[in-house]
Amino acid sequence: MQEILNITTNFTIVPSYAVLDDEGTFLDFDEDNTYFRNDLITKEHGEDFLIEILKMILTSKDIIEKRTIKIDNLIKEVADDFLINLNLWEKFGYARIYVNIGPEKAGFIDLINFQNLSNDGFEEIIKTLSEDERIKEISKYYLLKNGFINN
Repeated sequence: MQEILNITTNFTIVPSYAVLDDEGTFLDFDEDNTYFRNDLITKEHGEDFLIEILKMILTSKDIIEKRTIKIDNLIKEVADDFLINLNLWEKFGYARIYVNIGPEKAGFIDLINFQNLSNDGFEEIIKTLSEDERIKEISKYYLLKNGFINN
């Protein structure tokens, strides 16, 4: 089970749990079902098992939250250091940081495929940013999140 939680944590899938009661009713993530879910697990596997599951879920959620906050802080730090605007975009297995300098669109840094795009006159800033260790750390996060590397 820990291996599954590690995978879902790396993919930034917030874990939870659901159970089937004796009548075959699926008790999912609804807050009203929490007591019933916990009671069914305790009756079937014991309280220690339930506590272990809940601890693992909380740990996983905490890791996801800390990683997300760290990435946000790194993006803000880089933007402040270079006096630029950075906008993160992620969709369909792609992750990019779009770079704007004032009203000008400088290009983007491709965090997964490393196919950066720099508009005319902004080649040097895109190159410098893509070589920044903080950007590389952000890239590693998205490579992990999308399953391209292991933790």
